[in-house]
Amino acid sequence: MDSRARILIMTEGRFGEDLCYCMPIVNLKVIRNLSSLQLCRARRDGTYDMWARLNFDTYERMVLFYNTFVAMKHQDRREIPHENLLDHLELRCEGGEYEIFGGAIKHGELRHALRLFKDRSCGVVRLEASPLRGPMSDVPLWTAFITRYVGDPDWVFYESGGIVSLAAVRPRPYVFLSGYEPPHRGRDEYLLNFATSEDARQFVESWTGLCRQPSPYR
Repeated sequence: MDSRARILIMTEGRFGEDLCYCMPIVNLKVIRNLSSLQLCRARRDGTYDMWARLNFDTYERMVLFYNTFVAMKHQDRREIPHENLLDHLELRCEGGEYEIFGGAIKHGELRHALRLFKDRSCGVVRLEASPLRGPMSDVPLWTAFITRYVGDPDWVFYESGGIVSLAAVRPRPYVFLSGYEPPHRGRDEYLLNFATSEDARQFVESWTGLCRQPSPYR
């Protein structure tokens, strides 16, 4: 065991033969193109060569692959060899995701960036948390798909002291760091402990504004 993170792709050749391709993921950058993700190698001149293209049937599966890929990339025991291979919110692009809200939340002594995203192409809405500072900054920690709750402003409730409760999150948040669990109360109710009351209120206002928009679940 060398504690390296690799991706293995198995496919079929022109004559029906089995082909396998393997690459350490620290040597690849993800670039989104509509409903596909391109895994690319970087050239010294700053351009990229596509190593593989992955097409996804659903946006949720594409998000989960991307977040898992980036999280594992930063947990590899070897450093990313060049800044051109860093992935920074690659799902946020023209025709793709845009940020509705961004703020800071707390979990014990930890500080995380919380973002609320909506994808232009399919309307999927999700929350994502990542470390606020340090070498893991912007590396996905957890994400929750919450499109089904759009249209219900009461799903979000401001309690006090910067704490916002989410009435239910199903499916439960997907976590990309072994052993971590987002703060929750009971089985399905999750808590967002914002660093400031102002951030908490802005989050509630952003959610209320989103609920006024047309929802695919209406």
